[in-house]
Amino acid sequence: MGSAGSVNPAKVVEVDDEFGEDVESGVTKRIPIEYPPGRKSTSLRTTSSSFGKKKSRRSTRSKPIINSISLRSVFSIADQETEADQVRREFEEYRQKRLTEIAELEVRKEKLHSENQRLRGEIKALQVTCLKLKNERAMALEGKEQALQRAATFEKGNNIILSL
Repeated sequence: MGSAGSVNPAKVVEVDDEFGEDVESGVTKRIPIEYPPGRKSTSLRTTSSSFGKKKSRRSTRSKPIINSISLRSVFSIADQETEADQVRREFEEYRQKRLTEIAELEVRKEKLHSENQRLRGEIKALQVTCLKLKNERAMALEGKEQALQRAATFEKGNNIILSL
């Protein structure tokens, strides 16, 4: 069995399977006749129907047949071309818009990156300043406590001297 393209739909053999092994008698099967690829039935050529005038063999040999295109189909092709051009233009506009958007986002990303680095530097400077202020405060509180202790000691010494 060949491919379905080798089946000739015009030639079909009908087999009456009256005496076959089927349970039902009188079953008619339609079996298509197959031809090897590239070989066609001669009956196809004679039975094929065509539209328009039939050309004689002489006229087809001497000059090629040029199919004429109707004016309607020319306009539809032109419409398809203009539609294709419009789609191309719209796609190019969309593409350019997206490319400019990507470029703008890249610039914005660079600005944010540089601002991020600047802010990180400021944070480090503020941390150093904060640490310095904490150390100064701690030293000032310690100095205050020492001054209060000295004042308390001086008061006690003055009170002892005065009480004598």
